[in-house]
Amino acid sequence: MKYTSLLLALWLAKKRAESVLPSGNRPASGSLSATTAEDNVMPSEFEFLDKHFYDTEEVYLAAQAARERFGNYPQARTSTVIYNIGWQELTKSIEEAVINYTFGQIFPDARTFAYMGEYHGNPQWNIVVTGLNYVNASVQIVSGVREYQVAAYINGTVVINARVVGNNPPMLGEIIHLEATVGDFVEVVELKS
Repeated sequence: MKYTSLLLALWLAKKRAESVLPSGNRPASGSLSATTAEDNVMPSEFEFLDKHFYDTEEVYLAAQAARERFGNYPQARTSTVIYNIGWQELTKSIEEAVINYTFGQIFPDARTFAYMGEYHGNPQWNIVVTGLNYVNASVQIVSGVREYQVAAYINGTVVINARVVGNNPPMLGEIIHLEATVGDFVEVVELKS
């Protein structure tokens, strides 16, 4: 369902771009129809992102969620959780970055941008989202005991890496990695054991 809504959003953006751009600057016709039967069985493009999102305005709850992620991923050394933003707003900003990259500045007020990179010979989206609140949890082993520390940041930036459907840009595929890059440090969040 989410995959279908993204295709619809990209198609609408393409139509909007075609109506605004002179005919020599329009995207090639059919450039959004890169799906195959194999692509239709892929998981939701935002499934991975959901693991790094917590719907709350409370830093303590987001910090607790970041800490709890280590139970599901014991080999992880860090855990980033975005909070204080709605799910729809977050996913829409990612879609707008991809659309702006593909068709030009259609959403001039977007707080995200995207660029195309490569990973193991395949194209990969690199989407930069700014102005976020997030917590970053880390774990260290001290004398055989796991110790956790969670720091809160505001006005932060994360980089999201995503596959390209069918290796054919501009189709946004599954998000595969999220990395917090910079933010204004607020505090170390004390968690109850």
